[in-house]
Amino acid sequence: MGGIARVLAALGIVALVGLVEGSPFGSGDPAELAMAGIVALALTPLLGRPAGTRSRISRDLVTPVAVAMIYFGLHGALHSGLAIAPDRTASPVLAAVAFGLFVVLFCATSWLLRNPQHSLARRMHAHFYGGLFLDEWFTRWTLRIWPFRAPSARTTSASASGGLDR
Repeated sequence: MGGIARVLAALGIVALVGLVEGSPFGSGDPAELAMAGIVALALTPLLGRPAGTRSRISRDLVTPVAVAMIYFGLHGALHSGLAIAPDRTASPVLAAVAFGLFVVLFCATSWLLRNPQHSLARRMHAHFYGGLFLDEWFTRWTLRIWPFRAPSARTTSASASGGLDR
């Protein structure tokens, strides 16, 4: 199954399960619709995996449907169990931007998986493998806000001797 066909199949599964469980489509909340689209993007890789030991129906249909049912079931249970009633719906623009960013990430990941020997993919591999070095950015930012101050030499020698001056 081609890439576009898998995305459309995943959207169909999410729509079917969402309608059956009554989750994202009844309220018309843009955030819930965006999340349904993101779940569909997450299910897409499950719809065309290489053949394994399981039957084709189990691999291509049951697993994505089960994942979508679990997501919408937990979403509905937490939503009703916590009695969350938002005062207003999310901004359609923000929901569209969030969904658009996930689509861009999905397309970039798909392209990198299909073209691992491309020069851009080889250049970006170290950055992606290192998690874009986000921990280093966060550490630098944190140290600008709360700079580290080394203890003074007197405090260090007192603590080394057990707190007693000899």
